[in-house]
Amino acid sequence: MKNAKLTFLLRYAVIALLLIMFAVAQPVSSIVLANHDNQTRYYDNVLPDDLPDATYQGGQGQFIDDSYEVYYDELVISTDIYHPSVPSISISNSTLNNTCAPLTGRNIISYYDRFYPELIPNYEPGLMHPVANAYVYYPNRGLEATETLLTTLHTLMNSYDGTTSSEFKDGLEDYVNSKGRNVSYTSFYSSATSVNFTALANAISQNKVAMIMCGKYNYVGALDNIESDSYVNVVKLNSLVGHMMMVYGYTVYDYYVDGVKTRTDTFLYVASSYSSGHTGYVLLYDSDLVINEAYIVNIS
Repeated sequence: MKNAKLTFLLRYAVIALLLIMFAVAQPVSSIVLANHDNQTRYYDNVLPDDLPDATYQGGQGQFIDDSYEVYYDELVISTDIYHPSVPSISISNSTLNNTCAPLTGRNIISYYDRFYPELIPNYEPGLMHPVANAYVYYPNRGLEATETLLTTLHTLMNSYDGTTSSEFKDGLEDYVNSKGRNVSYTSFYSSATSVNFTALANAISQNKVAMIMCGKYNYVGALDNIESDSYVNVVKLNSLVGHMMMVYGYTVYDYYVDGVKTRTDTFLYVASSYSSGHTGYVLLYDSDLVINEAYIVNIS
């Protein structure tokens, strides 16, 4: 295969970058436990700064490199429905922990601030691109307005010792209502490894976003089509703990060899809810994924 050595080095450079991202992020992920009310509670799981290799086992969780390559004669992206730009905001100098829930809430509120500027006072989430004629959200800026929002949501969601689903929804509702707006949730859950695609596609067409709450999950940090060598490189990490993420679309990759479809991969577009503010994907129909709840979130 052409450039095999270069491909190998690039792949593991990306994996190393992702593992560093997991290590420095607060939260890197969140572990799922049951509280006295028998509700799932999401806690941070912080990894050490010096990961020895692509697998780390310790503390409350585990991250495992599960990257793979799919070779093809023909690649067909049969579905690609997503918002071309969304906010995925990092944390600047924050000492907060257990933040995957308030980070998800902040991304959702920041998205809707485009339509309802009163949601985040003294803040502009993006601008209309004059050439592309499309709204583009600003990248991470560490502004006081969004840092204050994160701290507020952390308190409203009672995230000091983790966050339950009801605490997330109640906290988001309290904040949105305080700004004179309403929030509603519509389930698009289908199974532990999939969602209702029709509902998600309709939500995207209506300028809405969604979210998933997972008991365990995978995170795809790179989805690269190496056309020169006819393969797709999927840089995938698995976590045996839970996490919340904003969802903003989905895509379907169909692979063909000798005219026969050999594989189909379906990915959700997600804002990672890591402190780094990265966006990526979640591979559906995967044994390393357990979706507990999935909601389309509407603010009006």
